[in-house]
Formats: sequence, C-alpha cells, structure tokens
Amino acid sequence: MKWLNSVIPILWGIAMIALAITYHHIPETIGTHFNFTGQPDAFGSKRELWIIPIVLLIVWFVITVLVKYVPTLEKNMTGKRSKQSASQSKGLVILFVVIQLGVWLLYVSHLYLLLNGHDVIPMGLMLVVIAAVLIAFCYKVWTMFRFN
Repeated sequence: MKWLNSVIPILWGIAMIALAITYHHIPETIGTHFNFTGQPDAFGSKRELWIIPIVLLIVWFVITVLVKYVPTLEKNMTGKRSKQSASQSKGLVILFVVIQLGVWLLYVSHLYLLLNGHDVIPMGLMLVVIAAVLIAFCYKVWTMFRFN
C-alpha cells in the first residue's frame, strides 16, 4: 500500500498538467457538484477545477506525514507501539488511498468529458467509487473494533 500511496502525488501532478494543457478548451462554466446520476446540480467557473488537485495534494501530504511520524511519537512516549494503533494506521492509509484514487478517477473522467463537450460524470464510475469507499470505510471500522 505504501507504493500506491506514493503514486498519488504523481497522479495529481499528471491531472494538473493535463488541466493546464487543455484549460483553454474547457467551457467557462462547468458543473462543480454532481448528483448520483452524474448530472451537474451546481455550476461554477472552470477555475474551480484547480481546487480539487491542490486541496487533495495538501491533504495527502498531511496524512502521509501523520502516518509516518505518529507511530514514532507513540513509541517514544509509551516505549512501544500497540497492535491497535498499527492496525488503525493501516486502515487509515487504505481508506485514504481509495478515496484519493476514486476522486482522481472521477476528476480525470470529468476533465476528459468536458473536453468532449459533456459536463457529466459517468454514473457507473461514480457508483464504483462510492462502493469502493464504503468497503474501505467498513474495513477501517472493522480494524478499529477488532482490537477492542
């Protein structure tokens, strides 16, 4: 999972490069929020396309630093690392990677469809991403309560 987590900033970098290259081909007004069928239900400027990759890169950095250094801090404070915290860290990383990859897939597909004149997100893809996030969340909850 560590290698997959390290790929996240590369994927967002590719998405931002693709956005920069194709920015002038995107309509000025785009869908910024989508319902479960993939149709936009809120609209905004195409400049808002920059928000998701930048915010998620910042979140990636913060969570990666926390997952890396909190165990060391715990070990220094208590003298050991508990199985529970190790399991929770693993569950958090899995959930985080699934969310990041899901949002990246939705973002890139929306960008591609915008370039082809369609302001939608494929409903099937949205359902797959939601299902994957729910499964990862259930795994995270299961790992939290497994050691209690």
